[in-house]
Amino acid sequence: MDREIENLVKECRRCALAINLPTLKSEPLSKVDVPWSRLHIGFAGNLNGSCYLVVADGVSRWSEICKCKKPASSTVINFLNELFERFGIPDTTVSDNGTQFVSFEFETFCKPFAVEHVTTAPCHLRSNEQEHRRYVQESPKKVEYRSHG
Repeated sequence: MDREIENLVKECRRCALAINLPTLKSEPLSKVDVPWSRLHIGFAGNLNGSCYLVVADGVSRWSEICKCKKPASSTVINFLNELFERFGIPDTTVSDNGTQFVSFEFETFCKPFAVEHVTTAPCHLRSNEQEHRRYVQESPKKVEYRSHG
């Protein structure tokens, strides 16, 4: 039976293609020394019926938090617009592959600013750990105080 399975796999075109797929190497993000040059962005879970958009600077670890009803591209765009006006335009944003960050709307927003958008593995907190670690350290009371509209 083992030999039959081996032969079947050898003759199967799909199997052959799947076996020979190149593996993608994940490369660590380059080190940055200039504050506000790389922003880590992401949505944090449900807390008191709201979700939170967390934007953290990759150098200073300063974070800004936006309280919102649901994660959406428009929320990200509006909040980043506000932050860009206050702090300037970063070189890079880093997020997971959430639909809010890979949408045409978000891509169109980043283009005129020449902001490079780097995505990490979906649903893999360690990939974009910067903003998640910062959020987890915030107490709910502090998050409520720092939240926006």
